[in-house]
Formats: sequence, C-alpha cells, structure tokens
Amino acid sequence: MRVWDLEREDNPNTPENELQIFQRDSVGGLIRTVAMSPDGSEVMSASFSAATSGLIQLWNVQTGIQQRRFYGHTDVISGLAFHPDGQHIVSAGWDETIRLWDIQTGVEQQRYAAHNDNILALALSSDGRYALVGVGNTEFEPQDTAAYFWDLQDQAEVMALRNQADWIWAIDYSPTGRYIASSAGSLFTPNGDNSVAIFDAESGEVWVRLEGHTNTVHTLDFSPSGELLVSGGWDSEVILWDVASGAELRRFPGHLEQVQSVRFSPDGRYLLTTSGDPRNPSGVENPSIENMLRIFEVESGELVLEIDGHAEAVNAAIWTADGQGILSGSEDLLIKLWDFPSGALVREFAGHTGGVLKLALSPDGTRFASSAKDSTVRLWDLESGQELRQFLGHTGQVVGVAYSPDGQYLLSGGSDTSVRLWSIEDGIELRRYDGHTDWVVDVAFHPTELLAASGSDDLTTRIWRIDPDVQTLVEFAQASRYIPVLDCNLRLQYNVPAPDCTGEDQDTAATD
Repeated sequence: MRVWDLEREDNPNTPENELQIFQRDSVGGLIRTVAMSPDGSEVMSASFSAATSGLIQLWNVQTGIQQRRFYGHTDVISGLAFHPDGQHIVSAGWDETIRLWDIQTGVEQQRYAAHNDNILALALSSDGRYALVGVGNTEFEPQDTAAYFWDLQDQAEVMALRNQADWIWAIDYSPTGRYIASSAGSLFTPNGDNSVAIFDAESGEVWVRLEGHTNTVHTLDFSPSGELLVSGGWDSEVILWDVASGAELRRFPGHLEQVQSVRFSPDGRYLLTTSGDPRNPSGVENPSIENMLRIFEVESGELVLEIDGHAEAVNAAIWTADGQGILSGSEDLLIKLWDFPSGALVREFAGHTGGVLKLALSPDGTRFASSAKDSTVRLWDLESGQELRQFLGHTGQVVGVAYSPDGQYLLSGGSDTSVRLWSIEDGIELRRYDGHTDWVVDVAFHPTELLAASGSDDLTTRIWRIDPDVQTLVEFAQASRYIPVLDCNLRLQYNVPAPDCTGEDQDTAATD
C-alpha cells in the first residue's frame, strides 16, 4: 500500500513522490470487501485466505497503521459497512451470520444468525437501523433465494422478499427509501433468473421487473435522484434503467469480462464501472482478462476515463464524497485510491488476506469500510491510509457491507448466512439477524428509517428493524406482546379459577 504526494508539479506516481509504503505482507490474502468510516479517518477490510478467513482489520488512513483486528467470523466475510454514527461496523459472511462490532474495543456486540446459507451481500439503511442482506451458497442448488430486511435494533426480521427465482446477488435502497432493488442470477449457468426486481419497500410487492441481462446481475446502484438505476452483470453488460417505467435507457459498452461493480458519482453525472473475472487471475490462467475501471458520462454514454491498475479482478469501486476520488478493491488483496479525472494513483491500502469484495464510504466521507474473503471487515482512514479497526465474527466470506446513515453502525452479510450490526465506535457486534438459509450477498440501510435490507442466495430479500438501543427494544417488546384469552378448556387444564366453566362447558371465558 502506497501514499503519494499529489501536490508536486511533476508526476505524482513516481518513487520520488512516494510518501509511505504499507507492506503487502500485512494483507495476507485477496481483499474481499472494504468500507470507510463516516469521517474518512478509518477503513476496514476483509480478505479471503485460509489463514485470515473471518478476520476484520481496521486501519488508520493517515498513518496506514493497522489499529485493530476483529475476530469471530468462521468463514469468508462478504460484506462490510460502517454505521452512520462512525462508532460501529457491521459485517456479514459465509458463516451465515451478521455481526455488529464496537470499533473502539473490537468487541462483537450483536450477532444475527438465522440464515442457513452463506451471506453474499449487505447494505445498511441511511439511519443505520435496518440491514438488507442477500443469501446463497456455493452448492448447485441454493436453499434460500430471497432478500431479507432486518431491524438491527429489535434483532428482528422485518420482511422477506421472495419474488425472484434464483440467487440474490445485489440489493440497494433508493435514496428516499421508497424502493428496494434486488438482482438475481446463477453461479453456474446463465439460464437462470437474470432479472432485476424493484420492490415497494413498505409492502414488499414488486413495483417493476427489469429484464435485459443474459447472465447473472451482479451489481446495482440507484442514481442520487432515485429516478435511474444502473445494473452490471456477468454478461459484460452495464444497463441504465428508468425506475418509474422500467424502460431500458442505455447500455455502456467496453467491458470484456464480468462487471463486478457499478456506482453513480455523487452528483449523478458520471458512472463508475469495474470488471474482471475473480476465477481467473490476470496473467495466470488467462492473460487476456481485463481488470479495468471505467468512467462514463451518464447523459451521453461517452467513456471519459479508463484505469488499469489492479493485477486481478476489481470486485468493488466507490466514489469519494466530493466525487474527486475513486476507491477500488480487488482480488489482488489491495484497495486503491485514484484521483478523478486524472486517473492518478493516490495511495494503496493493504491488510486483507483475501480478495476484497465490497467497499462502503462513511457518511462524512473521511473513512471507509471494506469486506473480503478473509472473513473480516476493516475500517480505514481515507486521508492517511491507516487501518483503524477490524470487525471479526463472520465465519466465512463477508460479501456485503453498508454504513448506516448516521455513521454509527455497519451492517454486513456473507457466506455464513448471517446479517450483523456493528458498533463503529468500539467494533462490537451489536446484533445478529438470522433467517437466511444461504449466502447473504448484499445489505443496505434505509436512508431515513430504522430499517435495513439483505439479499441472499436463498432467493429472498429480507427487511429488518434496526435499533441498537436496548430500552427501545424492551418498549417495543412490551407494546407488541400477545396475551391469549383463556377459554374454558385452558382454564380447566391449568387449574385456573373458572366459576362459569364445568367439564362440559367449552364456552370461551374472558380474562384480564
């Protein structure tokens, strides 16, 4: 991992301008996913390797120093997210769990383990209360194919969306929280359900179904206005859709391999895409494979920049808050920060020991989180490059990660089928949401309400209530408790005084 001086007038990408090097040895494997803290001072990452599976590493962006490791997951971590409060992180993985961590202490505060398949994706609602996860597995037939919403506060599954016929690979909330987009596809054949479903977030009903891809739809992103949706697939296609009508507006050509990530710029003017095949490292099995980042102008569809800077497939890429930088995470274990529009390398973030799968930027833009195949979620400082904290607990790949809107929590999901809510402040797992029966592949927070969604290879999308405060949870439980009416049979069975009941009297008796 390297930090570069961009203030020099000559080419910043030279050894003379190299300010700091973070050794690759600290990474330990392919980076699966990354995320940044709300203030940009910390980043977290998770990698994929036998040695570090389930490990989350937290880094200080400024110094590049690893600040904390989070242990707990027992398989690859597939998703990472900083909570909007900046004090917690959420991770999810192949161990079928979601975990919430306290950033300051690295303690797992909550674990959600209700899925029977790997968690592949994770996202947090904007207020950090809800997590969205997608599940699936590495078998030929997924056990569970849905996206799930979890209330991280109440540790309860709010809703399961089951209107797709194949594994769920990506999920996303619209900026207003009105819609949830969920994409599907098969790991082994292009002949499955390769559609994108847009759900009404309140009712769970399908608003519109988007069909146009011919292979697995791997990544999704709503535009800042919420009027557009972009999808990328293993058919090498990037498609722009109108949300209201479901009409296909444009395709962005150029990628030769699987499209791994698509992201709108903060102003909605540009589209960032990444590609590569993680099954075939560049220059090894197939030297022709590309590992590119491309930036298009949305309105015209014109290609404005190409970046070829990773040695293997680029699984994740996100914009910085000001739209002047791009973060990318790759199977080569590295996270890189690029300047836009020049395309110059600014710095590298090393620490993951497994391929980086997902990145999430903090609400204030100063930190980001990463999740990876090494079962870890890591928090990084964007400016310094330092690993600030690791969120540990997932027992498999952490495929999805999302920051809550307030920056206090992260939501993660992965191959362990769990959805987990983490405290960014101390790295503690606050909640674990169980219910998925296959990989959770993506998670997302509702932008304004305490809800989150999760998408899974169990063919479901689930919605969860999220409220880390215990008192609120107790009040909710008391208000929602159910007290059954005792009929005469029950009164007699349990010797409850019932003067109006006899052995032959089966009439219902009221009770306080």
